[in-house]
This record gives sequence, C-alpha cells and structure tokens, in this order.
Amino acid sequence: MIDQIREIALFSIAGQPLVLYFGILTFLSFAFTAFIGHASAKERQWIDFKWHPRMVVVSFAIALVHVTLALSIYI
Repeated sequence: MIDQIREIALFSIAGQPLVLYFGILTFLSFAFTAFIGHASAKERQWIDFKWHPRMVVVSFAIALVHVTLALSIYI
C-alpha cells in the first residue's frame, strides 16, 4: 500500500513530483483562508464569512493529502 502511495506522490507532472503541486495548493489554500478571515474582520465583505470555515476544512483536507504523500516517500 505504501509503495502505491509513493508512486502517486512521485508521479511526474511537467518534470516535478505530484507532492510538490499538492504543497503549493496547500499553501495557496491556507493563504486564501486567511485572506477571507482578514477581509471579513476589516469589513470588506466581497466574500461572505460563511466561506471561511468551509475553506478551513478544505485546506486541512488538502494538507492531509499532502502530508500523506510526503511521508510516503520516507517510509
């Protein structure tokens, strides 16, 4: 099972492993989540605050996939 996850993690897209792209996606997701919270606190409500908790869940899900892929390389 770990070997299959490792193969997925090291799957090459444009010469870079998939785990790299999940890391970038994780960072962008957390940054956008923080931006939603900050914009709501400053009352610039171009996006409703109800999306902040939803993005937290999405961000953690993406981070969990990223961590699983990254750790599979070393196990």
